[in-house]
Amino acid sequence: MYVLPEDAHRLEYYTFMIEHLEKKRQKIVQRGRLSEDEDLTLYSIDDTINSMQTLISTLYLKASQPF
Repeated sequence: MYVLPEDAHRLEYYTFMIEHLEKKRQKIVQRGRLSEDEDLTLYSIDDTINSMQTLISTLYLKASQPF
């Protein structure tokens, strides 16, 4: 898929953040049983990842529409 040049830095940032959050999520899950605080952190991470994925989809949708 193609992204507009002015949106390329946004795409790179969103992708970086998703990767960062997924690594953070894996570290929490690997510890075993989760505390209530860790459970809330996972929900927050999941929500943020979903938001970033929506933003990425929006960028691709914007790029696919004619001017």
